[in-house]
Amino acid sequence: MKRRLTWSTLLLAALLAACAVAAPTATPQPIPMPAPMPTTFSPEAPASAPADIAGVWLFHLRGQGGLVQSECDFTIRADGTYTIDDKSGMHVEKGTYTISAGKLVLESDECYRNSTATFYHCVGTYMAFSTKDGARPVSLRLVMVDDQGDRAQNSNNRTLALDGASQ
Repeated sequence: MKRRLTWSTLLLAALLAACAVAAPTATPQPIPMPAPMPTTFSPEAPASAPADIAGVWLFHLRGQGGLVQSECDFTIRADGTYTIDDKSGMHVEKGTYTISAGKLVLESDECYRNSTATFYHCVGTYMAFSTKDGARPVSLRLVMVDDQGDRAQNSNNRTLALDGASQ
């Protein structure tokens, strides 16, 4: 009889446990994910107007056979002028440019030849490709066609980004 009591007691305990209401637990809430940033960048295309390339571009300049490296602002203005200035404040070059059908021509009297330590007149021709965010250019790629100056070693096949510190 003791055995029946034990089984009966266990059965009763199991029935009571099954009928008991568990304390509610908090339902985990999903963590909201941030909305993806809209990608409005255009495909890279040949630049054909000053508005396609105007901006302050971050430009890495090497001189004296690569021994001196500077971070510069390459400022291209919509009025057809440009400047290259070292971030430390040193002026490097200024000149004028034309842009048409993807061809960018830079012209300056301030090109500097490291080997002779002299300034000279230089003309550099590049293919210019820009990527835009809406109407605003966000990257500029230069591919040298012809540039006899020291500037060529710094400019050929370079993709420049807008200098966020200057914006």
